[in-house]
Amino acid sequence: YENSRADRLDDWYISTTGSDSNEGTSTSPLGTIAVAVAGAMDGDTINLSAGTYQQTFDPAGTDITLIGTAGSDSTTIDFSNFTSDGSNEPISFDSGNNNYHYDSLKVKGITFTGKWDDDSSEPFFDIRGESDSTFTVLFEDVVFDDNDGGALDFRDNVFVTIKDAVFNDNNYGSVHGGAINYDNENYTNGNLTINNSTFTNNATTNSGGAIYAHNIGLTLNNCVLNSNTGNNGGAIRTDVASIIMDSTIVNNNTATSGLAGGLNFSNSNVKITNSEIRSNISTNSYGGGMNFSGQLT
Repeated sequence: YENSRADRLDDWYISTTGSDSNEGTSTSPLGTIAVAVAGAMDGDTINLSAGTYQQTFDPAGTDITLIGTAGSDSTTIDFSNFTSDGSNEPISFDSGNNNYHYDSLKVKGITFTGKWDDDSSEPFFDIRGESDSTFTVLFEDVVFDDNDGGALDFRDNVFVTIKDAVFNDNNYGSVHGGAINYDNENYTNGNLTINNSTFTNNATTNSGGAIYAHNIGLTLNNCVLNSNTGNNGGAIRTDVASIIMDSTIVNNNTATSGLAGGLNFSNSNVKITNSEIRSNISTNSYGGGMNFSGQLT
């Protein structure tokens, strides 16, 4: 597929009953996401009709919006049918890799499930920015459920908003952040804002059963973190971060061998308002609800 602005095919349509010999319009949908992405240009929207898509794709440097038009209750991308570890790679938006460059990614109305690899060390989405540019990312009305590997892994100057999302039963093996890992390493910019979202039964044998954040700004509004498990910080672990938490419930999370069953903030500036932290357990250390170093207001 080749697409030029003269063609004006800025909206691509995919259906489980479509065909890759079709035009990719709403009345003649394609059958695979990969074909639409290969033909898309920066700023294009790829629309998935209701159904389950047992397929993956390589964005190859293109800024896209990926939408499940019927919402996350009715639209699923399922990786569980991939029979080899090599065919089950993360969906990667990696700025700098192969000279790719990304400015924007939007994902709405889709459930993602079935991601696995041999040691649970690969996420569903691997998203990386660059030191000299801004990469903005939105996940809205999404579900990440039952992935043997993390849901989202961010690095290097990515500005992320997640809202109306559900993260259930994701296990990132020995990598930080059972559901979300954002390690900004030595970069100075980066932000993760999470609104109206729930995290349940996510796990890692490392830090942050649900979320790990390093060297970023982390904001949570109206979220629930329940029954997540990590080594340090059963729900959340941060290092050198700025945290704002409002109207959020953190309960029944467990630190298996380190600090803080609920929240473990290290060298971080923390502001918590209108929130509940209860019934969290640190099995072999201290700070059942919270452990922190830095500034707490």
